[in-house]
Amino acid sequence: GDGIPEDLLNKIFEPFFTTKQDGKGTGLGLATVQMVVKNHGGFLQVSTEVGRGTKFSVYLPASPTQSVTADDKVNAPSLGHGELILIVDDEAAIRQIAKTTLEAYGYRVITAANGAEGLIAFREHSAEISVILSDMNMPIMDGGSMLEMMEKIKPELRVVAASGMPKTHECPPAAVSKRKVSLRKPFTAMELLNAITTVLHAL
Repeated sequence: GDGIPEDLLNKIFEPFFTTKQDGKGTGLGLATVQMVVKNHGGFLQVSTEVGRGTKFSVYLPASPTQSVTADDKVNAPSLGHGELILIVDDEAAIRQIAKTTLEAYGYRVITAANGAEGLIAFREHSAEISVILSDMNMPIMDGGSMLEMMEKIKPELRVVAASGMPKTHECPPAAVSKRKVSLRKPFTAMELLNAITTVLHAL
């Protein structure tokens, strides 16, 4: 590019900040990159000069000779093997960040912005979908109503119910099982990945 002016430099990692024309960018690219890098224990460095361009350097920890402890193996999230995850959330930033994280770990992802859209996507891909990651408080159709309808189609549904609301608004009591867990917002990438692993491997 042409370089970043100094007065914009401290804003470039803010979600939805963009200097592009309407419809040309979401403002989520750098915010997503920063989140993924930080969750891997790394950091970003930016060098820029107006008229010359910008360079982003990504630094990630690497210790190929370091021994792995038993605790490391327990806490490390499992890699996916192409399982299809349906993300249903009315917040675009959460959908994008969760999608990027899961795809980086070997999962396939489709998304929906509310319960009604989620139900349509589920009907189209029910045979393939392994896990539903859903917000519980959404407009048009909430997560609880959507999941009840999905369970009529696929009783063995595996669910990660995400919510920033009190526990009464999380996973419906009747639906709680080893295949259905609640995840408190805001959650980290590791918390998300571990929740997905838990419901995938539940008997």
